[in-house]
Amino acid sequence: MNGQQQQSHVHHYVPVCYQERFLASGEGKYFYLDLHPETVTHRNVQYHRDALLPWGPKRCFFKEDLYALKLGNWSTDQIEQQFFGQIDHRGRGVVNTFAKYNGMCDEVTE
Repeated sequence: MNGQQQQSHVHHYVPVCYQERFLASGEGKYFYLDLHPETVTHRNVQYHRDALLPWGPKRCFFKEDLYALKLGNWSTDQIEQQFFGQIDHRGRGVVNTFAKYNGMCDEVTE
């Protein structure tokens, strides 16, 4: 692959690490509401999939290629990697600092 990193296609608009903060201790899934559950046909019987789904953070709040740049057959996820990746990486520490906030400290004033 020419030493290049594989392009990501799953782009979370709410990063997984932020979603995990809203789960109760010991919990790993949300009750995710699918507003448009698909209709499935199995053995000539049609039914709607469940609208309430027990999903973990990796399956929630994402869209494929949300931050991808496409021109014809060419595409890149550099916006996700270089811009949002940095925001998510640095933001994680900031969120952790303020979640355990106990007054002014070096982390808060930097």
